[in-house]
Amino acid sequence: MPCGRVACRPANYNLVPSTVPRETPLKLTLNSGRVISLGVLCQDRTYEGHLAGYPHKRMNDETIERLLAKAPKLTSDQGKPLLIDPVISVRDRGARAIMGPEERLPEVACVARFDSNALAKIGSEPYSSLTIVWFQEAFGVPTDATILEQIRAIDWEDRATDWCW
Repeated sequence: MPCGRVACRPANYNLVPSTVPRETPLKLTLNSGRVISLGVLCQDRTYEGHLAGYPHKRMNDETIERLLAKAPKLTSDQGKPLLIDPVISVRDRGARAIMGPEERLPEVACVARFDSNALAKIGSEPYSSLTIVWFQEAFGVPTDATILEQIRAIDWEDRATDWCW
């Protein structure tokens, strides 16, 4: 998931830090009422780099594990990334299925850091962030209602990491 491929850098990346506006391309209000904003979005094709074979459970598990392992580096976030359970389409390949049934993840793997400028924990640092990993069918910000619903339901106070400049 190289950073040059699809907008894998903070919003307003080319601006001088002192002039970076507080607005980002996407803001969401969580079910708790907290407002979070998209700080970094990295995307790549889910099966980019796989040379042969068909997607199956073990391949998907390894793909997800690798993505979760590199997510903190992609988003500059020190907390543990949160995986939104992907919707997997299954197709029986019959007798040719030496690795089991075909299990296909959505086309695009997404890693994003969401930020909040409200405390995640009382008496802590003034900012908080959380890296979220999910899969969707097209490049771009999350628009699928199921994914947005799961993001809005996140217990930010439990999952996010507090930080300060």
